[in-house]
Amino acid sequence: MEEYVSVTMYRYILNYTSNIQKHFTEIRVSKDKTEYCLNGVLHRVDGPAIVFAGGSKHWRLNNKLHRIDGPAIEYANGHECWYLNGERHRVDGPAVVGANGYKEYYLNSKRHRIDGPAVEWSNGDKEWWLNDIYHRVDGAEGMARFFAYANGYKQWW
Repeated sequence: MEEYVSVTMYRYILNYTSNIQKHFTEIRVSKDKTEYCLNGVLHRVDGPAIVFAGGSKHWRLNNKLHRIDGPAIEYANGHECWYLNGERHRVDGPAVVGANGYKEYYLNSKRHRIDGPAVEWSNGDKEWWLNDIYHRVDGAEGMARFFAYANGYKQWW
């Protein structure tokens, strides 16, 4: 009696083994970076999912930039970006901090800050935003845009 595997059974075995491989963590190493993947996407719980040779790091969960306890992107030059579930987001400070002193405040990927300027340029210029719309609460009534420049010049319309 000959043993054989039916085409249906062969396809099942092939599919089953390929699915098993997808559930293992894969570490891809190249000369430029090291990537940590799970189920074929960038994903790492205990550290950055991408570590670049130059020192920059990206934290990702399910291929989305995400980190609760610090910036999801740390550049080698000191520039930092906070993300939560793929959106620029930080409640307790600026979501973007430039190495040169530049700061941007974001909530749910919208420029937003109630208690001060949402954008602070390294040269001292400032911009006020609420829910991704130019806004200044303590300024002239109906003012839509407000800029305060480092040289003391103010502009709004």
